Formats: sequence, structure tokens, C-alpha cells
Amino acid sequence: MNSKLWVIYRCILHARPVLYAHGSITLITGEYDQWMTYDVAQTHMAFVSVDALVQATAVSLAPIRCNVIRPGFVDSVLWDFFEAEERDVLRQHEQAQTLTD
Repeated sequence: MNSKLWVIYRCILHARPVLYAHGSITLITGEYDQWMTYDVAQTHMAFVSVDALVQATAVSLAPIRCNVIRPGFVDSVLWDFFEAEERDVLRQHEQAQTLTD
């Protein structure tokens, strides 16, 4: 929560006085706000909290836009702990769930 939610909240709070009236804020979360397993509850809570913060910020800072981007699966070194075959299965699974390649 400290590194995901509260840091973002403080940045928005301190930036508020200098934001342009027609400016925007764009934040990034991840897939963990859409699904959860037993071992990622804290990450899930942080990402869902960021989504809620974006909604509240969009209302309180209007007309300044506030958006959140959830990029989904990114094939990166984060997944290096998988064997090559497991990583291929994961990649295929994720590709089957998205409309883009």
C-alpha cells in the first residue's frame, strides 16, 4: 500500500496546485485488480485502491482528467522463473484472452 497507493496519493496531492486546468493524470495498475489468488491479496488491494483513487480524483479535480491504464500481460523478465514450456503456455493463455496481439 505504501509503494503503490500512498505514494500516488501524495504525488497527486502535491501536484494539484500546479496542474493545468485542461491537464490530465494517467496512472498504471495491473491485472491483479481483476482477479486474485491466495498469495496476492495485498497487491489486489493496492490495485483496487488505485482504481478507486482515480475515480475520486477525477471527480475532485474536474475538469482535469484522471485515467488509469491496465496493460495486462507483458512478456518480460518478471516471468523468467518459469521454464520455457511453461512460459509459452502462459503466453498462449494470455493471448487467447485479449483482442490484440
